[in-house]
Amino acid sequence: MVRHLTLALAAYAIMGPCSFAEISRDPLNLIGVLDVSGRYSGEPMPALGVPNDWFVAAWGEEEASPKLYTVGQRVSSSGVATDMAEQSIALSDFLMVETEYEQPHIAVFEKRGSWLEVRVNQLPIWIGMSAEDEFIPYTALISNGLNYLTASTISFADTPGGPMSAFPFSSTMQGIESPTESWGPDITVLDIHPSDAREDWIKIRVTDLPHCKPSPKQGEAVIFEGWIRSHRPDGLVSIWFHSRGC
Repeated sequence: MVRHLTLALAAYAIMGPCSFAEISRDPLNLIGVLDVSGRYSGEPMPALGVPNDWFVAAWGEEEASPKLYTVGQRVSSSGVATDMAEQSIALSDFLMVETEYEQPHIAVFEKRGSWLEVRVNQLPIWIGMSAEDEFIPYTALISNGLNYLTASTISFADTPGGPMSAFPFSSTMQGIESPTESWGPDITVLDIHPSDAREDWIKIRVTDLPHCKPSPKQGEAVIFEGWIRSHRPDGLVSIWFHSRGC
C-alpha cells in the first residue's frame, strides 16, 4: 500500500530541503538521468524553453514547492518494490547533473524496471518513475555532445567484446610546447552496442584536434576508431561532455 507522508521517511533519514541545489558538471558513476520537468508547469523560460517553475525548483529557490515521489525501501532485481510510500521531496535535494546549459536532471545510478536509484541529500534511495518523467540513458547524453575522455589511458577493442588494447595519450601528439598544458582530443561517438547498464560498448573516433583549443600547427588526423566500455573499472563513465561548451 502506498502511504502519503509529509515528513521524511525514517528508513532513509531524508533531511529537509537544501538552501541550494547540488548540481554536478563533472563525470559521475551514473547510468543516466531522470528528467522530471513534466511534473511542473508555468510559462517557458525565454531562452531555455523549459517551465519556469521547474527551473526555479532545480536551482533550489526557496519558493519552489516539493513534489510527491513514490519511494521504495527495497527493489528486487526484477523491478518489484516493497514498503512503498509517497514522499514530498524538493527537486534541489536530489543530486543532479547539468546535461545542457543550466538544465540539470536527476542523476540515476541504477535502474530496475520503472524504479531508479538516486541520491537525496547524498543518501541512496529508490524512486518510481511517473508518466510525466523521462529516463535518459548515459549513452544518449554523449551521442551528440562535446565529449572528452575521463582518463589519460583508454582500453579499446576492434569489435564489441573483443580483445582489449591500451592506448596512452600524450601531449606531444598535438605538438604542445608546455608539458603542463592539458590536451584533450576530439571524441566522436559513432555507434553504440547496448548491453547491461554499465557494460554498453561505444564506438568512438579519436581525432588529434583538441575540441576547445584548435592548433594551427597540425591539421585534423584520426588517431584511431575503436570500441570502448561505457564505464571504467572504477564505475566512472569513460566519456563525459561539456554541458556549456568550451
